[in-house]
Amino acid sequence: MKKISFKSLLICCLCFAGISCSGRSAQQQEATEIEEYSGLDNADLSLTPVKQDGRCGYINLKGEYAIKPQFADADYFREGLAWVKSADGKVGYIGKDGNYVIAAEYAHGTPFSEGLAFVMSADESASVCIDTKGNVKFTLQQATIVNPFYKGFAFFADKDNSSDFIILAIRNRTRNLVALSLSKFVFNPESENFLIIEGRKTGFWQWVLVQLKLGNRYQILVNKDQISYSEDSARGNSLLLTPLSKIASTGGGYSKPVGLLITAALLAVFGLGQLFHTYTATMGIISILVAALLVVLYHFRKSFFINVQPVSGAVFGFTFKRSIIENVEVDTELIKRGIAFLNEKVIAASK
Repeated sequence: MKKISFKSLLICCLCFAGISCSGRSAQQQEATEIEEYSGLDNADLSLTPVKQDGRCGYINLKGEYAIKPQFADADYFREGLAWVKSADGKVGYIGKDGNYVIAAEYAHGTPFSEGLAFVMSADESASVCIDTKGNVKFTLQQATIVNPFYKGFAFFADKDNSSDFIILAIRNRTRNLVALSLSKFVFNPESENFLIIEGRKTGFWQWVLVQLKLGNRYQILVNKDQISYSEDSARGNSLLLTPLSKIASTGGGYSKPVGLLITAALLAVFGLGQLFHTYTATMGIISILVAALLVVLYHFRKSFFINVQPVSGAVFGFTFKRSIIENVEVDTELIKRGIAFLNEKVIAASK
């Protein structure tokens, strides 16, 4: 590998903003629909992009070239991949060996964050979300500005007919989303906030933390104008607002673990049969007790979900289940009425 002298490396550090491939000024950066650069957040600093003779490469901590200059532009490595621009101006992603993991075939792209990145096709027709293997996860048809995922959410801007930007958000559906324990469910068509859903993370200790104002608390409020989602904890609060007029469709439903009831019925029949035999009466009692436990579990394993799809195409949703502590019942009929009413409001707002 070709080495860089200490003097050259010092100059490189002092003038980094001027010669680093990822440090272009606002005047130099072209206006794009995708926010391509995000500073040093989550950056792997073991390899640094530098420019030499108009081409970008990467040096290691010893000042040696790990990847020789060959790109028109380059960014830091994040999650094992680095955003680069080929000599013909196309965006792709390389590994630390300098080879393309995702081919350079896009007009624009964001760095990877939480396993996902946004890219724009060469014809700039739509923003597409891809994973680290280049697989398409979903498409944002009408998004005009897109930012990388951060703490499970990605913000993007959508322009309506009045040319005003509407800031929306989508949830990273590739994360392991565990059903939340239901703390409150209120549906009242006559109220300003006609649908209120509150929940917390499951588990006894999570309930204790919530009582101490330390645990995460989640709330969904729906009124005639918008859906708001908030997450509150000792570390702070986040609030996401989606206007009903920017929602393409809503959906929801409930899940009942019928298998538990079937198993409970079979155990109960088996247990009753064993009660009439002297040597198997104990087994019969145990079977009946287990069957009763499964019936109880059935009531607490029921859950419901609500999905919202903005006009841009992405879908985000939330799942809640009954909590043993709060014991808020999952009323399936009330849930269906609430979702149907929400859909009516969405249709009215879109007219």
